[in-house]
Amino acid sequence: MASFALAFGTATKNKDGKIIEAFFPTPVLNPSEALVSALADVVSYKDGNEVFDVEPSQCAAIASAFSAAEEQAAAAFATKATESNQPLVLVILATDEKPASVAEGFLKLQLISHRLAKPHTIVLDGIFGLLHNIAWTNQVQSTCQSWLSVKWKLA
Repeated sequence: MASFALAFGTATKNKDGKIIEAFFPTPVLNPSEALVSALADVVSYKDGNEVFDVEPSQCAAIASAFSAAEEQAAAAFATKATESNQPLVLVILATDEKPASVAEGFLKLQLISHRLAKPHTIVLDGIFGLLHNIAWTNQVQSTCQSWLSVKWKLA
């Protein structure tokens, strides 16, 4: 069950419950089969590239899987995530293919940001069609499509 990459992190969702951005503090490139298998048991992963919503009650098992794989920073984040009010997400990419979701796109960008992958070495085809333009305020973040309704509420 060799995999390309995986990450556990937080997400921001719009009013429709769709992910508009994701943050992965400790992405893993070429994770061990043991780590993928342990995480698969927690989220019922079968194969392919998938994104999973994670409940805080699953974080202890996720932390244990990362710890057993000697990914201590990821384990520490998963342990802390049990207290999170933010939506949690786990992305497992079996292969390096064109991103099919916002979370997959952010994982790939963060692999580059964390210097785990060099630019132009991973497939980012179509990523800008997936990512949203986001308007941020000190009160709320919103996709630009729904910004006018938010703007009137803040006024």
